[in-house]
Amino acid sequence: RTTDTLWFVRWKLLLRLLNKNVNVLMADLDANFVRNPMPLLNSYEADLMAQRGTFPETQSGKWGSALCMGFAYWRSTLATKRFTASVNKQIAKTGDDQVGVNEALDYAGVVWNNSTEKLEFDTSTRPAFGLTNKGLRVVLLPHNKFPRKCEDDFLAHSFVSHCFEPAKDGAAKMRQAQKNNLWILKEGYEDIDISSVSTFVEYLQLIRNNDL
Repeated sequence: RTTDTLWFVRWKLLLRLLNKNVNVLMADLDANFVRNPMPLLNSYEADLMAQRGTFPETQSGKWGSALCMGFAYWRSTLATKRFTASVNKQIAKTGDDQVGVNEALDYAGVVWNNSTEKLEFDTSTRPAFGLTNKGLRVVLLPHNKFPRKCEDDFLAHSFVSHCFEPAKDGAAKMRQAQKNNLWILKEGYEDIDISSVSTFVEYLQLIRNNDL
């Protein structure tokens, strides 16, 4: 059932945290932090900030780019709490969080950059600012700093790289990370003896490939 899916549970938890006045940074496991994004995120006056994507096609076709939930930052504001509650209702209908959040934003009449011009996707170097009819302030982050399409020298300006991989399995994502110099674990890290490790930080230091 839809209510049993990971997406639904994640968004129920998100709303609970927001209602506890906790800001929430959501990132997929394959979103690689190259630089600390928080100073940049904190510089934006927004309720919701997200990486750019092309799914769902309905909204990306309409706007030029859609919100990708592989990397998003939610501030605990009244507007965000109300919007997240509406997203939960959409996810219950669609069964997909990215479809749900973009549809909810569309239904809320979001206007980007106070203009009718379409947004850029992978060529964007500046944020896009959106405002809904309920007062929710949204920022679509610049693609060169939060890339989804990882080509050429994308790491030069990247803060968080969430590279698109058509094959939705762990082995394919691992190969892609290795190809893009984003895989930082030692070869054979699964077999390293961790019996002497007492903290998670020590564990990370033990399995990290320090040659990178």
